[in-house]
Amino acid sequence: MKPLALLLLLTVILRAEEAPLNWPQFRGPGFMGVVADNPDLPETWSEEKNIAWKTPVAGRGWSCPVVWGNRVFLTTSINSGETEPAKKGLYFGGNREKPQTIHEWKVLCFDLTTGEPLWDYQVHRGVPPGARHLKNSFASETPITDGERLYAYIGNLGLYTFNLNGKLLWARSWDPVKTRYGWGTASSPFLHDGILYLVNDNDDQSWLTALDAATGDTKWKVDRDEGSNWSTPFVWENSQRKELITTGTGKVRSYDLNGKLLWTLTGFSSITVPLPFAEDDLLYIGSGYVGDKKRPFMAVKPGANGDISLENGESSNEFIAWSHPQIAPYMPTPILYRDHLYVLLDRGMLACFEPKTGEKIYDRKRLGRYGEFNASPIAYNGKIFCLSERGATVVVNAGDEFEIDHVNELDEMIMATPAIVGDRLLIRTTEHLYCIRKEGLPVAAATVPTPQILGEWALTLKMGDNESDYTLRLTIEEATLKGMLVSPRSGEHAFSSVSMKDDVLSMDITRTYGDNDVPYLYQGKLSEGTLSGTVAIKGAEDQFSGTWSAKRKNAKAAQ
Repeated sequence: MKPLALLLLLTVILRAEEAPLNWPQFRGPGFMGVVADNPDLPETWSEEKNIAWKTPVAGRGWSCPVVWGNRVFLTTSINSGETEPAKKGLYFGGNREKPQTIHEWKVLCFDLTTGEPLWDYQVHRGVPPGARHLKNSFASETPITDGERLYAYIGNLGLYTFNLNGKLLWARSWDPVKTRYGWGTASSPFLHDGILYLVNDNDDQSWLTALDAATGDTKWKVDRDEGSNWSTPFVWENSQRKELITTGTGKVRSYDLNGKLLWTLTGFSSITVPLPFAEDDLLYIGSGYVGDKKRPFMAVKPGANGDISLENGESSNEFIAWSHPQIAPYMPTPILYRDHLYVLLDRGMLACFEPKTGEKIYDRKRLGRYGEFNASPIAYNGKIFCLSERGATVVVNAGDEFEIDHVNELDEMIMATPAIVGDRLLIRTTEHLYCIRKEGLPVAAATVPTPQILGEWALTLKMGDNESDYTLRLTIEEATLKGMLVSPRSGEHAFSSVSMKDDVLSMDITRTYGDNDVPYLYQGKLSEGTLSGTVAIKGAEDQFSGTWSAKRKNAKAAQ
């Protein structure tokens, strides 16, 4: 290989190792909207600059792009009649009657490298069961994926689960419900440890449910005393326990993962849209409906039970670390970046606070004359990227001083929060999906781990005359493939690296025998439901090698 070609290959490999290759849900890994610094990520773009590709997207949908490997997923609703254009800005008078025209709801999949369509699936066709606000869509919920399945929830229709090649695995539906002023739905599903959590707050009967992600079976369901709301649930893993957090029109509620109520918190505005999020054992919740006078933001400490609401005149208590009565946004979810909490307000202002104390670093600063902001901000390379409805991205330098670095402009309205994958930025507009990428970078397609390999496998290892049985666990953690070998005698042994390339699974593990550390390399492929291949001691392959095969323990999960 020529030196230049080798250098380019090594560059691609290093970039792939440094950059997250998956963006499995709204705001990406950890639901935080932040990725590690990467000099290859684009910071400037326009209609003529750094556009790798621009693909038309039929219909209307505000769902955010999610990515696994080389696949990009969206949802959309296509009207057979004429659709009134979305009106930019904050305003009253956006209520509309229920359409009478036929709509098609689709799940879409695109190639990350080229933007070419890979597959689409029509999940429903008919007259919409309800109305929507002029500025909403009938496909506003963002899908979520675990690398094995894609879960697409469309409120008032149902939940549709696919493998990543577009095969429908299972679906659930619920009766349509009325929403406040007929504004429609928007709450996305949340996935944690093989369980999907859905909240449906409406004007008929609100509810929260947990479903088995592999089968769609109901684990539990509880009714909620709430009116219509549009926020997504969130699992908070803190130092004391795991809690399922939901916001609402009346109360923030915490449940255990079996649906038992733990604590409640009142004092928010009558609509809450931003997603709750957490860092360093604090839970952050904001509620800033523009039609209300109170728009509070609070930081909650773990361990609470019962009603933890603030009394009149209080800004903190045993379980409220700090609060501000008037700083929360209506639509965008705030962002934590480099020990600063940035709050993007819908009217085009940015404020900054110290996240542990709530101390103000700088007050609301105007982002310019770029209209309103609905998408949640993202952050990388020391910059906060704030996307306006008018297609402008105002780029603000992170730090104690407010400073606009520059502005990037596209020609179309933006409502969806972008996705960041490797050296690419994906922005959904009203009519297109843009892939933003620096010009001149070497082109390397992302690879997706074969989704069918995830789960628990009964593994049999043969080396010479010896045969041993183990459990092999393959999972995704923080968008990275992980593996665990479980011995009935010596317990769990983690693989140091697990990768999938060209359908070949490679797993490195070091086992300790007395004073000796022995490195093994497992390699294999999936064929007709069986994982099988070879195992060898690294550096002594010709002397110590064997074979292994594994059958899935839960066959139903692979269907």
